[in-house]
Amino acid sequence: MDPKARHSRIKKQLLDLGYTIQALADEIGVSRPTVSTVIAGLRTSHRVQSHLAGLLDTTPESLFPERYDKEEKR
Repeated sequence: MDPKARHSRIKKQLLDLGYTIQALADEIGVSRPTVSTVIAGLRTSHRVQSHLAGLLDTTPESLFPERYDKEEKR
């Protein structure tokens, strides 16, 4: 998925739940840029991906399928 499209989609979902990227970062204990780059798919973080998936009532594999396909092939 296009990083900008993924970022926009997930950001909207977070806002619908009353979260900002900064609030999510504060809750997890990481920086806002870290959360933002993970959401865009430009960086990996199991902690961020798992927390994000939990908030969105899905799995990290559903949010980032290409990432998990690559990890399974390793």
